[in-house]
Amino acid sequence: MLNRVELLGNLTHDPELRYTGQGFPYCFIRLATNRYSAGQQFTDFHFVTAWHGHAERAAQELKKGDRVLIEARLETNVISHEDGRRDERIRLVATRVL
Repeated sequence: MLNRVELLGNLTHDPELRYTGQGFPYCFIRLATNRYSAGQQFTDFHFVTAWHGHAERAAQELKKGDRVLIEARLETNVISHEDGRRDERIRLVATRVL
């Protein structure tokens, strides 16, 4: 099976490095990509999470406006609410940041 996404675009913000309660580094990367359809350009915005070494390197080396290639996998995140509702959200988790 294959679960891989490739995104080439520009950072819309500086990466935000944080740490879990156990001390594991993670980083939020916000990326804008362009696509073309019927002669028009559209911009899509993506929210990617990087972990461990990818997170630390992104936070040290990247800044808003940089052009980056991100390889990621899709993960489903299930959120359970107190009233019994469940929401599923798709997350992008970086496997390579170039």
